[in-house]
Amino acid sequence: MRVLFQSFRLPRNPLARLGLALLAVLLLVVAWGVVLVAAVGIGLALAARALWLGLRGPGSVPAAGSRPADPDIIEGEFRVISRERESIQSRR
Repeated sequence: MRVLFQSFRLPRNPLARLGLALLAVLLLVVAWGVVLVAAVGIGLALAARALWLGLRGPGSVPAAGSRPADPDIIEGEFRVISRERESIQSRR
């Protein structure tokens, strides 16, 4: 069976080593540049979205299935602790 990937050996020639080191540094700089461009793009997209939502104002788009707000209703989850307490409060 033939080995596809042989172990990498550094070249003996100093100029070849320098060229390989410069190639590695160039590869790192290019990768850093790609990450920087992606980060700036994501940041600009998020800033544009925040600006867009800020200009539209809060509550400009109602939530799906929402009803008009009634100031006398307090929404939330509850659990009945005891029925006695409920009957005492209803007598008052």
